[in-house]
Amino acid sequence: MGVSVPAVPDHRYRPDRSGRGLPRCGVVAGPLFVTIKPDARDRVMSSLRAHFRPEFLNRVDDIVLFKPLTQPEIENVVELMAGELRARLADRQMTLELTDEARGFIAGDVSDGAAIRVGVADGEITVTYDYPSQ
Repeated sequence: MGVSVPAVPDHRYRPDRSGRGLPRCGVVAGPLFVTIKPDARDRVMSSLRAHFRPEFLNRVDDIVLFKPLTQPEIENVVELMAGELRARLADRQMTLELTDEARGFIAGDVSDGAAIRVGVADGEITVTYDYPSQ
């Protein structure tokens, strides 16, 4: 579970106590709402209060809690992105086939922050990945 506060300026200003105008930010929310356990919301709010000043939290219109995507949902995202690539390749009379194994590899075996390299070795396409050194 994470906290998502993607601020998108909407070009309106809300004055603070001193009368200066501060940008008003909106929150982008998706169409799917999932019930979050009340204790999870309480823990998130407690953590936010511990890290941010009340002046900042008072300017936040909404806090959206979300659950991580499941493996099948991530595979659907991979398929949607592959579909976009297929459409672009069709303009060049090319096709792309993604096996279930490849879709699962991209969606599950490779973690956030990894660099995926697609290359050619001995006339065959190769796919490798590694993680940035930290």
